[in-house]
Amino acid sequence: MLLTGLSADALPYVMVLVGAFILVIMPLTAYLVSKSSSNTVLTGMTFVMIVVLTSFLFMFTTGVAEKYPKIVYPMFFVVEEVVDSVLMVLFWQIGMLCFTKDEAKRLIGIVNM
Repeated sequence: MLLTGLSADALPYVMVLVGAFILVIMPLTAYLVSKSSSNTVLTGMTFVMIVVLTSFLFMFTTGVAEKYPKIVYPMFFVVEEVVDSVLMVLFWQIGMLCFTKDEAKRLIGIVNM
């Protein structure tokens, strides 16, 4: 879908845009996790992701994406990458809440690496 809106020459710029968004979103997520309860952060992030992805679904089904492909497709790619990164942070946050250090080492293999 990304290449529908842009040429392959624009791919490095889109990746830089992904990095810039993650550079802003991750410290904000870490701040929210440190200042709020985990349930509040997890619930809030879930609702934010639902709203953002629903807005993209609306753009794809109503034809807005076809009308503005150079904006919608790259932004969808960027948002998808940021959502993936935030989901990884939330996964590890839940893991830290659920398991002790020894349980995590035993159950989640990547911790042992």
